[in-house]
Amino acid sequence: MPALDPRDAITKDLGARLIEIARGDDPGAHLAALSWPIDALRALCPPPSEGKPYGRRVLTTGPGGEVVVMSWAEGTRCAPHDHDAASGWVVVIAGELCERKLSLAGETLTVDGEASCGAPGLIPVSSGVVHDMVATGDALTVHIYTPPIGRMRIFDEANKQTVMVGGDHGAWLPDDAGEAIAIKPWAANDVVLIVYTTRYREGGAQFERAANTLATDKAAALPDAKVRCVRVETKREVVDAIAAIAEAGEVIGELHFVGHSGMYGPMFGTRELPEQFSPEEWRTLTIPFAAGASAYFHCCRSARWFAPFFARTFGVNAHGYHWYTTFSPRPDAFRWRPRTEVGPLYVVGCPGRKSHGLLGSLGKYTGAIPAEPMKRFSPEDTGGAESYDNVADLYDEVYSDIRVRQDEWRWLTRHLAELERPQVLDIGCGNGALLAQLSDRIAGGHGVDVSARMIEHCRRRLAAMPALGATLIRGPHLPFADNSFDAVISFLSFRYLDWDPILMEIVRVLRPGGRLLIVDMVAGPVKWRETGKLARSKLRQLRLRFNDPELFARLHKLVDDPRWAAMLAHNPIRAEHELCWYLESRFPGRSVELLDVGWHSRVMAFDSGPIYDGYVPPQSYP
Repeated sequence: MPALDPRDAITKDLGARLIEIARGDDPGAHLAALSWPIDALRALCPPPSEGKPYGRRVLTTGPGGEVVVMSWAEGTRCAPHDHDAASGWVVVIAGELCERKLSLAGETLTVDGEASCGAPGLIPVSSGVVHDMVATGDALTVHIYTPPIGRMRIFDEANKQTVMVGGDHGAWLPDDAGEAIAIKPWAANDVVLIVYTTRYREGGAQFERAANTLATDKAAALPDAKVRCVRVETKREVVDAIAAIAEAGEVIGELHFVGHSGMYGPMFGTRELPEQFSPEEWRTLTIPFAAGASAYFHCCRSARWFAPFFARTFGVNAHGYHWYTTFSPRPDAFRWRPRTEVGPLYVVGCPGRKSHGLLGSLGKYTGAIPAEPMKRFSPEDTGGAESYDNVADLYDEVYSDIRVRQDEWRWLTRHLAELERPQVLDIGCGNGALLAQLSDRIAGGHGVDVSARMIEHCRRRLAAMPALGATLIRGPHLPFADNSFDAVISFLSFRYLDWDPILMEIVRVLRPGGRLLIVDMVAGPVKWRETGKLARSKLRQLRLRFNDPELFARLHKLVDDPRWAAMLAHNPIRAEHELCWYLESRFPGRSVELLDVGWHSRVMAFDSGPIYDGYVPPQSYP
């Protein structure tokens, strides 16, 4: 990694470059390899004023992140503080820092761990984590946060209170109380926020009743707590409910969602117009959680992907159910609801026909199976297990020729042929095998992917094709001008994307009349009427296995690798109805097609038809 140019130290270019590194792959290794312009940065940063732990200078701040340089006073400890939803790195480029990690329980601030870091060194910063630091020498640090710190809580141990300040405030108690956004005594109870939805599918009245039961139980268990039960039917209403608490200077001790969910979290709206927060939208939300806060998602399958993701994103413990949920007048087991619509009602996780077949259904309705306890997830780092980088080489060996996906290839080329020599954008391009095979059918094309290793394979494969290229991206933002492409393709990748944000970007980069073509795999059991299609599919696979045994050997090498299983655990496929209801609601009159079926999954395809200027997909947020 080349040295940073000292002349860049007083420009935004240095900050922008550091943010790009922090948001990229393996940021720790790349930051550790940099040669820092120490003298230029020290000259740039003001010295600490009397009684302050450090002087600070902001290099750059924006939606993507912020970079701050700090010059430390020896022996002056900063106040215990958090970084809201931001995470990132403290880079020690001179001197040494001693960091303590802390937690607040009741009225006691406890030290959970302590470690020293000398130059050159890195201190990772996670969202929601409380820490403080002290310099044991003449220290200089560079702080890189993504996203920028919106608000910061400072923990005043002497007065047993938490002081909320703006993100541009240093980690010390304000000299003037008027600088604080809010001050909360540690003895005060936090808000218990219960949000529920009623419209997405059937059972709306029961969800409202279950939410009110939960509110009653919480009020009894926490007599001094502020329990708020709010009906939310859109993403925007969820944001507004959270914002109302922040604007009141309060914090959330417990967040509960009662309602329906898909594999990637809570669902809102209706089947005719469903909404779901995308991962990127969650990451950009600021939720005013209290220290030690917890979140609970009383909905189907929320423990399979969403609760762990939420815990990592917001630095809180999150809880969810692995199985599907049902209603019961008891919280510990399924029981038939009485005919009367009064009395308590609970959402409980329970094995049943959808998860355990007829035996599961029998166990549920006879009351022989207890309710599933909610699973708890702490905000632990995945270590990059979710990235395709770890399996890119094995994947490339299997899919060097994408035409082995015969049904998908035939559908895509047939629909693409309706456009004359189009310019194509391939979102989730992977190893570039699709673009390479399309090269003689299109005027030009570009692939984007979030996996750096996949992009390396893609660029090598396309190197001799000047009309084709590939770019590594971060988040649902496409680095292309408006009206750049005639077709956007998502081939076996749409399930991973941030649907609402990326759809807005797709519409923006398409030329008038351009089309979105999607081929993807979804979860769904085979139906009786599809047994003939399933048999033909299995016969084709058997024929291919005998015709190309080496391909099947490479395929088994991929799927048997533990890194593949780890990646799939963090990137689950969505249910069939999620894909169908979403796309058909965004493009009225267009239908999702079934291409192939397996025992528990199926391959679907979708052609948006021509999209013209002025089309904006319906959504309530952002």
